Amino acid sequence: MSDAQRPQEELTQDECAQDAANVSEEEIEAHNRFNGHVSYVCTLIALIIGIIVVATAVLGELDYNFAILGLATAVALLALAGLQQNRDSNRRRK
Repeated sequence: MSDAQRPQEELTQDECAQDAANVSEEEIEAHNRFNGHVSYVCTLIALIIGIIVVATAVLGELDYNFAILGLATAVALLALAGLQQNRDSNRRRK
């Protein structure tokens, strides 16, 4: 079976280490910048959702189903942003 036909799980430790060694510092920095932008956008969208939910509650037009769905989405976006930032900080330490 050729390398292209093997599933990703079957890569050996040596092959994984070789792939990691082939990544340049510029690629890592580009990846970290992209993750930073994704984290920022996720946080911003979560903030906007939270503001909309609070504003509709203040105006008395709150639909609880949409509010719960919106807040759950905001929490998920904040979790995604936190994971991206944690991954980036771990990469920078190495």
